[in-house]
Amino acid sequence: MRQAVQQRLSHWLADAALAPVRDAKERAALPEQERKAWQQLWADVAALRKKCQ
Repeated sequence: MRQAVQQRLSHWLADAALAPVRDAKERAALPEQERKAWQQLWADVAALRKKCQ
């Protein structure tokens, strides 16, 4: 299960389609509320990846 989670999160971190909401410079163009939500998601992704290691 952990390996599957790590693989999925790694995919999210590399997927070009998610770049506009993953990369801080790209997120800057989003409305503040949406930008904060994406920032939280990526912080959660990082924390979960660390927990799975």
